[in-house]
Amino acid sequence: MSQALQDFLHHDFTHDSKWNAYFANIYIAADANQKTALDRIQRRWYKANVNPAFDVNETLPAPASSIPSAAPRAAPSTPAATSAPPPPRQQNPPETPRDYAHPYTAGSPREQAMQLVHFILNFLTVVFALVFLFTNNAKGYRFCLLSAAVLFSMLLFDAIGLPRLKLDYLQRVLTNTNGQYLVHTLIFLPGAPLIFALLPVVMCAAVNVAGPAFIYIASVVPAVDRHAEAFHRTMARMQMGILKMNAQLEIVTILALGARRSIVVAVAYAQLTMIKYHVNPHTRALWNSVGLWVDRLAARCPRPIEMVIRKARGFFTRLVAPAPRPAA
Repeated sequence: MSQALQDFLHHDFTHDSKWNAYFANIYIAADANQKTALDRIQRRWYKANVNPAFDVNETLPAPASSIPSAAPRAAPSTPAATSAPPPPRQQNPPETPRDYAHPYTAGSPREQAMQLVHFILNFLTVVFALVFLFTNNAKGYRFCLLSAAVLFSMLLFDAIGLPRLKLDYLQRVLTNTNGQYLVHTLIFLPGAPLIFALLPVVMCAAVNVAGPAFIYIASVVPAVDRHAEAFHRTMARMQMGILKMNAQLEIVTILALGARRSIVVAVAYAQLTMIKYHVNPHTRALWNSVGLWVDRLAARCPRPIEMVIRKARGFFTRLVAPAPRPAA
């Protein structure tokens, strides 16, 4: 077995964000061998993104018992002489970004039914958003957030179980991607319509509608299937771009709420953003960039103003990431 194959077998696909973003938009045909197709996809992705020298056609060596020989083989002198098989690769679904968008692959009848329900809710989210944008009807705004809230609730309860009155359950909700989006929709559902509140859920819903729609079109028009690989690459890039854009929209949303003087909603959304800072790498990277920009701005100001800016920055930094308490 080559070293490249060993590295591939030990690669942690579960926590590889690039692989997660790519695989979230890969759809394996229902009549295909799921395990074989997944292995082939992982091999091609690994060669293109991790190790260009990796041979995608290299297979595992056959067990010693299956190799024919003219004479019986002597038993190894020590147990260490028998190499242990490599540990199986983890295939658990990652939390970001596939935690929001389940791939539409084959499964049990119940799973296929749930995938259909998810698609319908994503589709309704997009439709109601368009109704709100073109008619400025508040009902379209509320139905858009309501359909998204139902979807996030289903995905959340499927991941962590039904609601329980326990503190650890609340922590799991707030640190789960679907839980954060659910809280997002509930914060903005009762108030006056705000376009920035719709954009994060609508963009994600549009991506999740596009995948199954492409599969259906490809099944009707075979010529479209030739563009499947390019489509999946484009969708993966779009999804990563949407995650970064959603983080940027958090700042715009807080500013918009401040301009509206919606203090209660602004505080609630700021609390959600503080939680996302600790679990969402895109949110953390964005706010760190804002902090660097504030530092450069403060350095150009007169000394008294610089001190005020730096004290304000230090206050918000301690508020978001408080210093650990010394051990008693």
